[in-house]
Amino acid sequence: MIDSLRYTVQDPDDAHVVAAAKQERCDIIVTENIRDFNRAALVEHRMNLATSDEFMTELFEGKETKAIVYGGLLDMWARLRERPTVPQFLERLWGRDRLYGFIQGLTADVTQNVGVSRDRIDQRALQTRIRQIEQGIGI
Repeated sequence: MIDSLRYTVQDPDDAHVVAAAKQERCDIIVTENIRDFNRAALVEHRMNLATSDEFMTELFEGKETKAIVYGGLLDMWARLRERPTVPQFLERLWGRDRLYGFIQGLTADVTQNVGVSRDRIDQRALQTRIRQIEQGIGI
């Protein structure tokens, strides 16, 4: 199967990614290595391509998925050994993981709907926003 999918990638070492996605019937491949994939060829296999930031931003913008994203973010933060403040955690996602659009959207959403400044976003603010979303407020 991998050999038949080599035309979908620029780097033959990435063909296994497409093969695995096809095998599992994925409709999107999330990678920071997008330049090595042939978008047009992936469309033939009913697959899209996105960076982590594009994927997370799209999930966050969805009405059905926004509360899930907030919950997952809180869960990630809670599982860290060294517990940074929430603003420090968001800065880490911004800088290290390059989730620029996602973090901009999230902080704008919290500051607008919860009424706290960016540097005051904490666990309580994120939990408040989840409850608001579940009640249909600000979506």
